[in-house]
Amino acid sequence: MAFSHAVRFFDANAKAWRTSNLDVYRATWTASTAQWRGGEMVTTGSGTDSEGKRYLSRARYSAITPDSFTFTQERSTDNGKSWSLNLTIQAKKVAAPSSR
Repeated sequence: MAFSHAVRFFDANAKAWRTSNLDVYRATWTASTAQWRGGEMVTTGSGTDSEGKRYLSRARYSAITPDSFTFTQERSTDNGKSWSLNLTIQAKKVAAPSSR
């Protein structure tokens, strides 16, 4: 379960999205940067887990279509030497667009 507050903005000079996220339940902050690379949105960041251990994170939004995308997230606790898969989501639109 998560309850978080995120602030996102586009850094035009870096051509990247910057995000800061507060996990209210765990009282932890994460920061990340996202950029388009080869048709995918790639996010990299770092944070501290509930035990106070630092980690690196990376996520990809791929296979993006008007009706679906794939999301994968990985985490490293050894400064990027090894990565473990945290989460994979196959997202698909299930509702028809609303009429305006």
